[in-house]
Amino acid sequence: MPTFKRNVAIETSSPVAKVENKLPVGNHTFQLVVEDNAGNRSRPVKTVVEVIRTATIDREGILEIIRENPGINLTRMARGLNVRPNALRLELLKMVEEEVIRKNSRGVYFII
Repeated sequence: MPTFKRNVAIETSSPVAKVENKLPVGNHTFQLVVEDNAGNRSRPVKTVVEVIRTATIDREGILEIIRENPGINLTRMARGLNVRPNALRLELLKMVEEEVIRKNSRGVYFII
């Protein structure tokens, strides 16, 4: 499966490209140009993909990012996990209530 990077062309002999949802929330434009065996290229075709939400929040991912980034706050954690801060906030509140993690007065999370 190709890894898509901004402004970097992907060449493949397969007519299929699978895109896993690793994109942040928002609009993303993909452009496709097809080349036949004779080297003739099609006109570019663009499509916009809107990511409106990401996959469920993985608790192990939360614990890992806290472990690897002592003193991390909600905003940085949300960016690192590629989730919306409000969705992450709800999961963090549950984890605090369950005494899996703790939050100090400065909004910094750490593992108990």
